Amino acid sequence: MTTTISKLQYPFYKNLSKWVMVFSFILTSISSVFAQGYIGKRFAIGFELPLNMGIISQQNFTYKSPDEYGDLQTVPMDIEKWYLNARPSINLELILNRKSSIQAIYRYFTDVIDVGGFQHQQEQYYSNSKSRMNSQGYGLKYRHWRRDGLSPLGKYLSFGVEYITSNVTVQDRQFHSKYGHTYTPDTKTSHFGGSFGFGTQYSLSPKTVFNFGVEVGIGYNLANSGDSQSGQALAEEWAKKNSKTSLSRAYIINVILGISLFP
Repeated sequence: MTTTISKLQYPFYKNLSKWVMVFSFILTSISSVFAQGYIGKRFAIGFELPLNMGIISQQNFTYKSPDEYGDLQTVPMDIEKWYLNARPSINLELILNRKSSIQAIYRYFTDVIDVGGFQHQQEQYYSNSKSRMNSQGYGLKYRHWRRDGLSPLGKYLSFGVEYITSNVTVQDRQFHSKYGHTYTPDTKTSHFGGSFGFGTQYSLSPKTVFNFGVEVGIGYNLANSGDSQSGQALAEEWAKKNSKTSLSRAYIINVILGISLFP
C-alpha cells in the first residue's frame, strides 16, 4: 500500500539518484584524466645533473695587453683544452596521468669562456683574458612514458623549453684600445633554449625514483649578425655574441643523472 508521504518522496529520490549517477560519472572522468601517480602521489621534487664534455678550440681568439710603453702585445693562450660542463637542476613535477607529466625547472651553470673584442665609438677594443659566464635557466618540460611504462616509472620521451639569463664577469681594465682607452661592454644577456630527450626511471624505494637519460638541446639568442671572434661585435651586442659558443656547448648533448622524491 502506497502512502501519501511515499508518493511525495518518490520524485525527490528519483532526482537524487540521477544526480548521484551524474556526480559519479564526473568523478570517474576526473580520476581518469588526473590519475594518481606513484604510490598515490601526484607531486615530486627532483634533482638532476646534466653532464657533457669535449674539447674547446681557442685558436680563433686573440688576447692583447698593454706593455710598459702602452703598446698592445699578444697574450699567449692554450689552443685546446678539455672541458666538463655540469648544470645542477631542481624541478617540481606534476603527474598528469598514467602516461605523462610536466615539470617546472630551474638550472644553474657557470663556464669560463673565450671572449673576442668589440667596437665602441669607432675604436677597436681587445680583451687581455678570458671571462666567466654565470647562467640561470627557467623552463618547462613535458614527459611522455613509452610502451609499458607508467608515469613516473619506465622509459620516457621529453620535450622542453627554457629561458636563460647570463652574466659575463669581466675584470677591471680588461679591455684596451690601441689608443690606451679602456671600456667595459654590456655583460648581461638572455637566451632561449629547447630540448628533446629520452631515458628511463627506476624505483629505488617506495618514495624515491632514479633517472638516467640523454638530452639534446640548443641555446639560442637574438644577437645581430656579426662575428665576435673577428672583433666586429658592438659593445651593446658583446655579451650575446660571446656567449653563443658556451650556450651551444652546454646544451647540445647531455647525459642526465637525477633523483626524484615523492613527499
